[in-house]
Amino acid sequence: MRIDIKLAVVLIILVSVFSLLTFFGISRKMIIIGGVGMGLGDDLKLMMVVEDMEIQMEEIISFNLHLANLGEKNLTQWMGLPIFDLYIYDTDGKLLTRWSDGRAFIEIVQHFELSSGAEYSERIEWEIRVVNPDTLKPLPLKPGKYKISGIWLGEPKIETSMIDLRVIRRYRILS
Repeated sequence: MRIDIKLAVVLIILVSVFSLLTFFGISRKMIIIGGVGMGLGDDLKLMMVVEDMEIQMEEIISFNLHLANLGEKNLTQWMGLPIFDLYIYDTDGKLLTRWSDGRAFIEIVQHFELSSGAEYSERIEWEIRVVNPDTLKPLPLKPGKYKISGIWLGEPKIETSMIDLRVIRRYRILS
């Protein structure tokens, strides 16, 4: 329930901000805000909050992932790392890269428990890179429009709705 209240507060704030901006003659295109994606599975709700929907190449972007147990029973399962992942898609829906790609995780199986009504959250910071299939070298995500979603890797696997992400060229300050 707390996630629903948080989402409602975020939406009210966004509507208020846009109303004020319109009143002062500032268009929506002049500001950059974050986004929220949600996914449901059984009695679980996954929410991903992205702080920026427009980033420069090679900029680190922050994601907050929240898993809530809305059911009456505790969730208990064994799972490895990572708990969450992030997927980047092109505008046609083709998977380009995952946050977990190229990362090393301790290969252990851990006991994951989420009590009824409880939440589990993680913050992930990512300088998005795509592996070049010819050289296997990670390269910055090129300027363009993309879609991003958050994934809970437990059972059942849950993917949030996709959020638009725009990557722009890196600004250089000339001295």
